[in-house]
Amino acid sequence: MKLPRAPKFSLLIGLVCAWGLLLVSCMVVGNRTLIAVPQIAGATLVGSESCAKCHSNITRGFHDATHAHLAQPGDDGKMRNISCESCHGPASLHVKAGTRDTIINPK
Repeated sequence: MKLPRAPKFSLLIGLVCAWGLLLVSCMVVGNRTLIAVPQIAGATLVGSESCAKCHSNITRGFHDATHAHLAQPGDDGKMRNISCESCHGPASLHVKAGTRDTIINPK
């Protein structure tokens, strides 16, 4: 039994649709990397805005760094910018005490 041939136009439309779906799926997923934030016993994420309050001389030129836009849900479920905490650990104890003993790699 001979199958009917699809018109060339229908084949072209099908290929364009398949290419479009592939393109959209790549844009939606993107290049995402999971990071493991260093842990500090008893500390929670506060967000980089808290760091900038005392360390504006450091954070001022940091906005265009690649990892300056890292985000993670906080304990309240809201997304927080954790660019500082991604290297220095959760900063709640550091913000509270203001000492170097409560942060990873203070320099």
